[in-house]
Amino acid sequence: MAALSPVRTRRAPAPTRPVAPPRAPLSLVQPRRRPPYRRSPWPLRLALAVVLVSLLAVGAAHAYLVAGQVRLARLQQRLDSAQTTERGLEVRVAQLESPSQVVAQGEQQGLSVPTRVTDLPLVPAPASRSGGAGSPASSSRRRPRR
Repeated sequence: MAALSPVRTRRAPAPTRPVAPPRAPLSLVQPRRRPPYRRSPWPLRLALAVVLVSLLAVGAAHAYLVAGQVRLARLQQRLDSAQTTERGLEVRVAQLESPSQVVAQGEQQGLSVPTRVTDLPLVPAPASRSGGAGSPASSSRRRPRR
C-alpha cells in the first residue's frame, strides 16, 4: 500500500471586520432641560394657610386655658385665706360666747350675778282677730269673683 501522505487542509480566512469610518472626538452633552412639573400655587398656599390658622387657633385656645387656670389659682388662694379667717373668727366667737366670758364681761360693766333664777311659765299666744282660712270672719270679707 502506498503510504498515505498527509493531507493539508486549508483554513478559511478570518472574517474581516468592516472598518468604521473614523469618529469625531466625543464630548459631554447636557441633557435637555425639561421644565419641572409644577402644580398650581394656590392649593399649596391654601393648605399652608389652613395649617397656620389651625396652629394659631390652638395657641390662642391654650393661652385662654392658661389664663383661666391662673385665675382659678388666685381664686383658690383667696378662698383658702377666707376659710382660714373664718375658722379663726369662729373660734373667737365661741370664746366670747362661753358662759364664763359672758359673766366676766357683765361684772366688768357693773352687773351682778343673780342669786336665784326663776323660769317663767309658758303663756299661750292670744288668738288673732283676723282669723284663719276657715274662720267665719275671713269668709264674710271675701270679694265676689268677677
